[in-house]
Amino acid sequence: MFEGDYIDQLITDIYRGKYSLKKLPKSLYEAYVKTFNKAYDSVPALTSKAFDESIYKNIRLFSGAKTFQYSYATIDILYKDGKVLPFDVFKENAKQIFNQYNETYLKTEYGFAQTQAEFIQSWNEETEVNDYLEYVAVLDSKTSDICKHLDGIVRKKTDSFWMTHSPLNHYNCRCTLIGADGEKPSTKTTVDKAIKDSNVPKEMQYNAAMIGKLFSPEHPYFTVPKLYKKDLANNFGL
Repeated sequence: MFEGDYIDQLITDIYRGKYSLKKLPKSLYEAYVKTFNKAYDSVPALTSKAFDESIYKNIRLFSGAKTFQYSYATIDILYKDGKVLPFDVFKENAKQIFNQYNETYLKTEYGFAQTQAEFIQSWNEETEVNDYLEYVAVLDSKTSDICKHLDGIVRKKTDSFWMTHSPLNHYNCRCTLIGADGEKPSTKTTVDKAIKDSNVPKEMQYNAAMIGKLFSPEHPYFTVPKLYKKDLANNFGL
């Protein structure tokens, strides 16, 4: 996604002070927005214009927070023992950080965004014609403990359970919801046990289709030092 020349120039500009935590690299932010918009737009989710705008806003905020976190991690390695590192040493270390945020993380985040878009599409289709939904996990050697415990839960589509325990409940989640009209609803005891045993991470306890957000407001990217909380609220001026 990013050419070598771009990466080298970005790292050089950070080293020379062109960018700071108060002046983030806008080109990187715009690349994130474009990438996540593409993931969302790849799925015809049958949503309203207002819903789409809510999603795009969430993408912009997530992209701004990601840009901040990448910049924070990179700027943090500029110094050692109170002295600025030689450029060649900094560049080598900075490339590792760039690859972590913009290859490893970005690949996972793109896949997550696309799968969330697919979930929104599925949610709209299933809730339009069904009153009850069933949580369906793919049961094989790769199934997480989270999904094993939630598999088979049946509740009304308006049940609060779906607000916090709909797919996706972790990265690379393969679970889906299907219509379950005519099926016996899970008892409160069964549901409470599934919630306890699955132990879904707080940042994954949301329903993208219900709140109009691909990425959780609890995502670690949105956790910033107190000094930058106002910047976060203003999307870092991006």
